[in-house]
Amino acid sequence: MQADIDGILADQTARDGTPDPVLTLAARQGEFMSQAWSYAVVHHLGLPQECLFFPGSYKYTDYQGAHPMLAWIEQGTHFGLINLAQSGFTGYAGMFAYMGNNGLAPFPQMAKWTLD
Repeated sequence: MQADIDGILADQTARDGTPDPVLTLAARQGEFMSQAWSYAVVHHLGLPQECLFFPGSYKYTDYQGAHPMLAWIEQGTHFGLINLAQSGFTGYAGMFAYMGNNGLAPFPQMAKWTLD
């Protein structure tokens, strides 16, 4: 998997050797971004978050109350939120809202779902 990501980064590097900043962020923070992105998809479709965050998902089997990943996203403390905002997928939200305003509606609303 990492070799595939490294290959994509190499293909998307500018002639001057400058890597694409969005792809570089995705390579470093892809798991966090995919978790938050998946939450936004489920929210957008109007499905219950339990179809994504259930006992055993994301290696969490024993917990009280909400799934830890779900709790972090809904509390606005999950790093996927800022990573998606920095990449232009959504606006800043949660504890990251003070870090900037990119003119987009805040997470979980998405301005786009894929890289252009």
